[in-house]
Amino acid sequence: MKRALKQAMKSSISNVLETMFFMPVTFEEEGIALPPEPADWAACSIAFTGRVSGSLLVVIPAPLLSALTENFSGQAAEQIDEAFREQTLAEIANMVAGNALSSLDELSDFHLGIPGLLEREEAAALLSRGEGSGFRLHAGTEEGDAMTFKVVMEPSGDPCHDTVKG
Repeated sequence: MKRALKQAMKSSISNVLETMFFMPVTFEEEGIALPPEPADWAACSIAFTGRVSGSLLVVIPAPLLSALTENFSGQAAEQIDEAFREQTLAEIANMVAGNALSSLDELSDFHLGIPGLLEREEAAALLSRGEGSGFRLHAGTEEGDAMTFKVVMEPSGDPCHDTVKG
């Protein structure tokens, strides 16, 4: 299951970022360094249950998140505030998770939680933990920017609060 989910996540990340945000990405096997200070990046997490359960953590450097928000909205940088960037980050997490899970098995039900923004210190702590039964994907852009997607897998059947049926 881990291998199938990892491939589904890679495909989903590529499809969502290229189609919705006009930002093609490539994946690196080794970790891509995020900016050294958590103040320079934003993080969001979304829980999921179904055939596979767990959570997806998305960490994106602030300048890249700004570019993604501009591409997604078609608005100039000066028209975009912090709340708009945060909504874009939550939407990235939601679209990537939903797309990946629906591609695993079209007949299975899954539930997505409501994406939640994380304090930078909380995200840094989650990133520093081992992968356990999950995995981490590092995606880079043509401009040399990088983002991290970390999936934590849990035994199926765990309840997911505030769920939306997929």
